[in-house]
Amino acid sequence: MKIAPISKVKFVVEQFESNLNYYAHFEPAMVALKYNPLMKVFAERLKADGLAPKAVIAACMHKLIRQIYGVLKSRTVFDATFLGNRLDFQDGI
Repeated sequence: MKIAPISKVKFVVEQFESNLNYYAHFEPAMVALKYNPLMKVFAERLKADGLAPKAVIAACMHKLIRQIYGVLKSRTVFDATFLGNRLDFQDGI
């Protein structure tokens, strides 16, 4: 029986945690792109600016985390129309 060196095991564990962390944010962002009206408008604006599809998803992951933080911080229910009126004036996030 061969025993793997500690550094290799540590690398595999870190890689697994990194992938798990990525997919824990990736899948909710994909669902938000489909059902969240704010996220749809945001993604369409980024695509129109010429951003790569993977970069659009990454930006949506970041925005979703910020939306979740805002809901938790304010202790209110998510309201998709809250920023809808001001979203047109937003240029370049």
